[in-house]
Amino acid sequence: VTGVQTCALPICTRELSSAIGRSGYLNWRFSKSGPVFLAHRKDDLIFLDLPRAESVMTEWFRERGWKVSLSGPGRIAAQLIKQLGGTYGTSWLAHKGVIDLLGELEKEAGLPRQAVIGKLKKVISDDDLHFDSERFLERLIEANALRLGARIQCPICTRHNWYELNALEYKLACRFCLSEFEPPLASPRKIEWTYRAHGPFASSIAQGSFTVLLTLKFLSGNHDPGITPLFSYKAVKDGKELEADLTCLYKRSTWRETGMQVVHAECKSFNYFEKRDVDRLGDLAKAFPGAVLVFATLNESLETAERKMIGTLARVEREKRSRGIPYSPVVVLTGIELFSSRGVLRCWNGMGGLYEEFHKRRLDFSDLHALADATQQLYLGFQSWHEWSEVERNKQLEHRANAAQKM
Repeated sequence: VTGVQTCALPICTRELSSAIGRSGYLNWRFSKSGPVFLAHRKDDLIFLDLPRAESVMTEWFRERGWKVSLSGPGRIAAQLIKQLGGTYGTSWLAHKGVIDLLGELEKEAGLPRQAVIGKLKKVISDDDLHFDSERFLERLIEANALRLGARIQCPICTRHNWYELNALEYKLACRFCLSEFEPPLASPRKIEWTYRAHGPFASSIAQGSFTVLLTLKFLSGNHDPGITPLFSYKAVKDGKELEADLTCLYKRSTWRETGMQVVHAECKSFNYFEKRDVDRLGDLAKAFPGAVLVFATLNESLETAERKMIGTLARVEREKRSRGIPYSPVVVLTGIELFSSRGVLRCWNGMGGLYEEFHKRRLDFSDLHALADATQQLYLGFQSWHEWSEVERNKQLEHRANAAQKM
């Protein structure tokens, strides 16, 4: 895997052909049904590359007058998904216990193998998974999420140093007192082998990137959608700046599906949404009318202040819909959905209340408008769209009746 690759191509000019083709630049067209090559002869050969999502999305923004640059977290997210082997590999992160474990493994001492295996067994038990802890550990090592190393005590300052496997020598340097010493070769039991989080998988480096990848995984789902993502970026046009943690082109299915939606997401790990986060998605809704807005957090619920801020934006967009103008449905995703490895309906099963009601309805939540309606009821305390619109309609009729009586 050399990068995130695209599954959905937008309606675009032939300029996009530079992202997929190595020849026939003038012959490409991009329609609702996908790319079309205008061949001169029936036996013409077409040479093309599977396009990278970043190239497609950059071109998509450029056609609309926006110049895009990836931020540091965006590059971290791209590196993470590369290490995991693509969107499918993010399923290994879709467990709160794994995120917590990576946080623990960032500590200087790391954790010995048995402790790591024990924590992975708990993840498997808590999430009712069907593979063993040994395979789980192997997969994390293959993805370079963990590195094995030795924890050795310096005989001079008595502090413990941690050395990666490839850094072990017969002479070691202490990073605390800078002295050189020999490892305890005659007493190898004094060497403690432990695992530590490696590279972008360290929680302090990943920041909100885990949430970004889990949001992408959720949107990908199990229904064969088309997704073309762009991770954390800034877009500039005429002095105005936009930014989001994730923007993607979304098709409900790649099977005979021509409709495509734009999705913008603001992602948090275990911290909280602030006014500036809501304002960012509000600005994106104005710049791209009709785009879906997603607020994703690893917490299982929203704080009162978060509900109020997000609810204000969601209400504005509902009012646009009631007036028949392009609107942006607001979706709220929490750790309940993002940490589910079995889809949105199953993660709501057994939770009671509205969760259970939506589970029983068996709605198709690959329809992001339906998902927005459900999650607004669950996390913002809204009425359903139909109930809300009926109340609003009655208010308008009453207002008109009162106005008519005064005339």
